[in-house]
Amino acid sequence: MNYVIVFIGGGLGSVARYAVGQLFKIKDAAAFPYATLTVNMASSFILGLLASLLIQRTSSSNLWLLAAIGFCGGFSTFSAFTLELFNYLKNGMYGMAMLNIGVSVGGCLLALWIGFMIGKN
Repeated sequence: MNYVIVFIGGGLGSVARYAVGQLFKIKDAAAFPYATLTVNMASSFILGLLASLLIQRTSSSNLWLLAAIGFCGGFSTFSAFTLELFNYLKNGMYGMAMLNIGVSVGGCLLALWIGFMIGKN
């Protein structure tokens, strides 16, 4: 049953990821990857919120499987981040590569912390 729960959450997360990608549809390969940044920060926030809300509850493992493992796993896009970063480096766009790393890693860490702090209170 756990696999089914993760499967459902992952499917919902993947559809949500596709929807966000459609909102930010940009044809310019040199443009900053806002869709990837948005889903990674949102997923980090959701994961932080869930971690703080569920940290003391042992009966909520199904919610953790559905939302944290399934939804956040299907929604976040580390592989897309890596491909975009690789393309920047391959094309000699080192400034954009460093900007992408800094904003993505820093932003996702901040989003996770904010979600955790909101859920903690």
